Amino acid sequence: MNNLNVVRVARAAFSKRETGIIVAFLALCLVFALIAPGFANLTNLLNIGRQVAILGILACGLGTVMISGNIDLSIGAIYGLTSVLVAMMLSAGLDTGFAILLGLLVGMAAGALNGFFVVKTGVNSFIATFGMSYILRGIALIITSGYPITLALKGVTNETHPVFHFIGQGYFLGLPMQFIFLLIVVLITYFILHRTILGTHIFAIGGSERAAYVSGVKVGRVRMFTFIFSGVLASLSGILSLSFIGSVIPTAGTGMEFDVFAAVIIGGTSMSGGIGSVVGMMVGVLIFGVIRNGLVLLGVTAFWQTLIIGIITIGAVVYDSMVQRSRARMGG
Repeated sequence: MNNLNVVRVARAAFSKRETGIIVAFLALCLVFALIAPGFANLTNLLNIGRQVAILGILACGLGTVMISGNIDLSIGAIYGLTSVLVAMMLSAGLDTGFAILLGLLVGMAAGALNGFFVVKTGVNSFIATFGMSYILRGIALIITSGYPITLALKGVTNETHPVFHFIGQGYFLGLPMQFIFLLIVVLITYFILHRTILGTHIFAIGGSERAAYVSGVKVGRVRMFTFIFSGVLASLSGILSLSFIGSVIPTAGTGMEFDVFAAVIIGGTSMSGGIGSVVGMMVGVLIFGVIRNGLVLLGVTAFWQTLIIGIITIGAVVYDSMVQRSRARMGG
């Protein structure tokens, strides 16, 4: 009887979409631990945690949107504009808490606009968020005249703004604060997606919008939430990045949405919606971070890193497409 239970548990585990991703991640870590000097060092592992924190926070937002069957290409622009605006507010002498709050409201407003165009006007989310990214990027360039902002040169230092510097550069219980924020966001996202009715509705809409609507799901409201959630997390990422780096350029975050998209896809979130998990997203982010870190330790140039990440992303997309076709045939 015990043996039968073990077999059932094993089958259930290996039938989960995330299992293969986790196995691939562990295998990748083992390979780099054997061939990359210093990879398994505790300091390096903490560095990986910090390096993937921003990507992971963004992935929680984009992954939620994708599970609902949409896409958000404006997260990089929201990230950049928020960084610029918070830097300008702090430079102007505004209170740290007030500046952070206004920064988060920028993401909320941008997300709400994305949701409005998709839900109320019926514009495809790819087009709506792609256009929004250009609008936000244009605003950042206009208000800065294209010049970077360095906080230290504006009198914003660790001495004058200790709280702001702590959230991006500090440590709590030996862990980088950026990683602490990632853990908090992951827990919140996990609770929303996997423990609430709202999460059930997000998956339902991604699986079949018509079926969800017939079942009484408020499709518009749910979709609006996913875009606002993504926008707020993009703003949070921009604030944490500004705190850590201490400066920002108007084009900050350009192309970042593609890194996040790659990590989410690698993590098993379906491009067609309805399939995905927070665990898968985070494993995808970790795979992304481990590959970049391991290749750097091996002395591989950034050009080859980009090529390798692209190949892996295409492989994940092809795999997802094959799975979808297989399920469609079985359903038919």
